[in-house]
Amino acid sequence: MKELTEKQAAALECIKTFIQERSYSPTTRELAKELGYQSTSTVHSLLDKLAEKGYISKEASGPRTIRILKDLISVEKAQEENERLRNALTKAEVAISAMASFNGLELMVHNWHLNGDGEPLDNFLAENGMDNELLETVRSALGK
Repeated sequence: MKELTEKQAAALECIKTFIQERSYSPTTRELAKELGYQSTSTVHSLLDKLAEKGYISKEASGPRTIRILKDLISVEKAQEENERLRNALTKAEVAISAMASFNGLELMVHNWHLNGDGEPLDNFLAENGMDNELLETVRSALGK
């Protein structure tokens, strides 16, 4: 999706807000007033660019014909957040699974060492039977 300029983004946000508040689209004059423009020609130019970039559609004639096509900005942000959360959940599941393999032994991890004794966690895990592949998985899950 093509990036919006600051003015285009402001116009799109103004259209969205207007439609949410009133359940119908604004006229070019109403947009000009909301955006602080004296002339509607600037608004027409902004609307043409928004339509060209795929954010809105508008009829050539007639008032209140502006339609939001996609709320892609919100969709993209939601997708990024979902991916971030999915990755965090996967890492947490791996770490929990790895820790469960110690038959109920509870570990307090603090700064990649076992809490209090100064012994590196990876040494402890290796000495207590964790294979290298699982050890690497735990390191990765803990970000080490």
